[in-house]
Formats: sequence, C-alpha cells, structure tokens
Amino acid sequence: DELLERTPASIRTAFYELIYYPAYGTANLHRTWMTSMWNKFYAVRNSNIANGFNDETDEGIKADAKLIEDFHALADGKFYGQALSEHFGFRFWNDSNNQLPTRLYIYPAYKKRMLVSKTDEQWFYDGREYTKRDESIYDFLRPDIYEITLDISCGSVDEISYVITKDVPWLQLSSDSGRTSDSDKVTVTIDRKKLSADKVEKGIIVVSDKDECFVTFLVFACTREYYEKVCFITDNKKIPEGAFLVCDGYGAVEASHFTDIQKGKDSEFVVLKPYGRHKSAIKMFPNTAGVDKEKDIREQLEDFPYAEYTFVTDKESEYEAEFVFAPSLPVNDSNSQCFAYSVNGSEATVTDTVLDKSRPIFNSHQWAVDNRRNAKIIKSKVSAKKGINSIRYYQADPNLILERIVLWDKDRQIKESYLGPKESFRF
Repeated sequence: DELLERTPASIRTAFYELIYYPAYGTANLHRTWMTSMWNKFYAVRNSNIANGFNDETDEGIKADAKLIEDFHALADGKFYGQALSEHFGFRFWNDSNNQLPTRLYIYPAYKKRMLVSKTDEQWFYDGREYTKRDESIYDFLRPDIYEITLDISCGSVDEISYVITKDVPWLQLSSDSGRTSDSDKVTVTIDRKKLSADKVEKGIIVVSDKDECFVTFLVFACTREYYEKVCFITDNKKIPEGAFLVCDGYGAVEASHFTDIQKGKDSEFVVLKPYGRHKSAIKMFPNTAGVDKEKDIREQLEDFPYAEYTFVTDKESEYEAEFVFAPSLPVNDSNSQCFAYSVNGSEATVTDTVLDKSRPIFNSHQWAVDNRRNAKIIKSKVSAKKGINSIRYYQADPNLILERIVLWDKDRQIKESYLGPKESFRF
C-alpha cells in the first residue's frame, strides 16, 4: 500500500498490474484461507473465537472483490476482464465449480462453558466430570522446548472465569487466573535447573472454572543430561554430535542433517538446499548412477554412497519409519525405483517406492496422491534399542530425492498434519 502511494502516476498502472495486484491478491488469498480454516477449527468446539474468524474471512473475500474492481478501473478500463477468473477454491484446471471459503457461525451455549486446549493441538476439554480425563503433555521431554501455551476460551453467552494451579516448582505460569468472553492464552515455562538429571519428572496443572469443571494436564519433563546418562549407561559412550532425539512418540530428521556421509565408487550424494516441503534433500549424482537390477542389490551397495543418521531413544521400541521423497518418477521402463536402508549395521532392507507393479506409475493412484501432497512417503518398520541407534540410507536407482526420515512409535497415536512433525531436537 505504501509503495502504491509513492509510485509516480506515470508508472502507477504498470506497478498495479505487475506487482501490487499479484502480491496483494496472493497474500489476501492465503490469509483468507487461513482464517476460514481457523473458523472451522474453533467452530467444532463451539468456541466464541470462531465468529471472529468468520468476520475476518468475510473481510478477505470483500478485499478480493475490491482488488478486482480497482484493477478493472485502471487506465479507463484497459484491463477490464483480466481478473474475471475466480481466485479461490479451484477443483479443476479452470474455475469450473470452484468454491470460495465457507464459514461457520456458532451460537454460544446458555450455560457457562470453559474450553481448554494446547494451542498446537486439535483436542480440547470442557472439564466436566463425565468427559474428564487427564491429558499428557510431553513437550518438555525435548531439551530445546522451554515453553508451551494453553488456550482457554469461552463457548457460552456469559463470560467465564478460571483459576490455574500447579504442584511443582519447576513449572511457571504467565497467569494463574482470569476472565474472558473470547480467549486467553496462558504460557507455561519450565526451569530445568530444578529438575533431577537422573529421571523423567511429572508435574500436574489444573485449569478450573471455580465451579464444577476441571481440566488436568500431566506434564512430563527431563534434562538433556538425562538422555546423556541413558546412553552412557547403555552404550558406554557419549551421544554423537548431530544425533536426533526420539521422544513424544516420534523422531524426525531432515535429509541434510546426517551424522556421516560417504562417497561411492563412482557416485556421491549432493545436498539440495532449499528444496521440497521442508529445508533440504539429498540426491545421488551423476543422475544416471544406479545398481544393476539383474544382480542382487545388497551385494552392490558397497560401491554406492550412503548417508547415516543417528538417533537416540530412552527405551527399546518398534517404530514405523517414513522415508519422505520428492514425487519423482522412474527414469527407465523398469517401473521400479528402489532404495535400501540398514539399522544398527544389520543387513540392508531393499524397498521399492513404486507400490503398484501391475501398471505404470504415471497416472496411477500413487502418482495422484504423491503429486497432490508433493511428497512420496514410503513406510517400513524399524526396531530400535535403548540408547544410540543408526539408520544408513542408500539410493539404488536414479532420480530418488530424499527429504526427511520420520520414526513413529507404534504404541502411540500418530497426530494428523499435512507436513508431519517439526524436526526433532538434535544434540
């Protein structure tokens, strides 16, 4: 807006067409989609906040219409018609059957209703006896997490009041009481100097409406020294630099954050950065390098490069491993694109990223899914021991691009998200 005001009249039309319209329009579009989704997110729990996002979504749709109107008025209508294609919610390559962001309007409950959640979680509680259960918070098992935020919102006509209590000195609250007809954010911080270095400790936070509703959080926390002691006792060695931590049911590492990388006989891994949905990726070069499919792949791996990733866990467990690749295709007629991995020096497991061998991958169901999410996610199983573990990754075919590896504890529920979890703590 400021640049538009400062632009000389002689070039204002060009500035509006080439810069202002696409920049402002795109920013407004994404912001409108986000407010629409927050509207639905809070409407599910019937929180009053939903209606505020409803209004913001409406403002975004009106801003888009005003942008079109102003564009068409430029230079005595020179560009009229240029912006008549719809901007939101395409279902096909064109605007046929597109849909602007929908909105939900909620009506508050007549009885007072307190809704409590973590700001980065989908679940929520109203604390009533018949719905009550303790919720566990594992964020502080990561040594680099020092605070979390609780969302206390109102879902009723009348405002709510609340009090928050804790039972351990190593937890601090930004506020221990309040009143709101909308939403309050309360920050919970940790003082690890008051924690034992030998164990995982547990604290309790209770959010109450001072009447009949109580939401109880079990907060688990530990120090970095705890993991170092686990590894020293188990493996009699220190944690190597760059190892990533598996806790809270998962471990995730970017492809470029390997702890060791080795060249092959005639090929090597190259880091691509920035790349893909996250930060980076690795790919084997030259592009034509690959194993001889007529021979056993395992017997050829020593001639090819590998990237090794080290991870630490405080328990022995089975994990579902997700290898996240760019949605690239095989470059030959074999309809096969393989990689291999070994865990803790075991025999390599060879895995084909083409899931349906009965038809070409192009235009297959897998192709459609991979392109829609911009990632090819291949799942496998990994057994880990308590302490220090390693995964060694080999690329066996051309044009595979590894972006990240994610381990999910098989005994924990996988949380829904588009991009997957944020990268784990790395020592």
